[in-house]
Amino acid sequence: IGEEGYGEAIVAAVSRYPPRGTDRERFRVQACRSLGALSDAAAASALMEWAEKYKFMEHKKERSPEVRRAALEALGGFRSPTVRDFLAALRGSEKELRPEVERALQSVEEKLSAGGG
Repeated sequence: IGEEGYGEAIVAAVSRYPPRGTDRERFRVQACRSLGALSDAAAASALMEWAEKYKFMEHKKERSPEVRRAALEALGGFRSPTVRDFLAALRGSEKELRPEVERALQSVEEKLSAGGG
């Protein structure tokens, strides 16, 4: 779907988006979808960062539940042991988005078993 380096370019665009910019959340959700379509290592890394649980004292406006949900959905499109391991670890500690984590993990596991990886 994309060429090498597209994932990095999308991540860079997200980091440059003005923190108080209008439609920031919608922009990040669309970036998650685009990164999910690429399925490259840079995309997986960014999506895992955006999907992970909130850190202690982290302001939820920086990564809304909608952005986390979109990142988890995008991760479900990967065929990667690294993504599977991330989701499996998240499953044990995630309460807010547990159904999304479960769906993404099941999808990755199915892709891995179908692909022999």
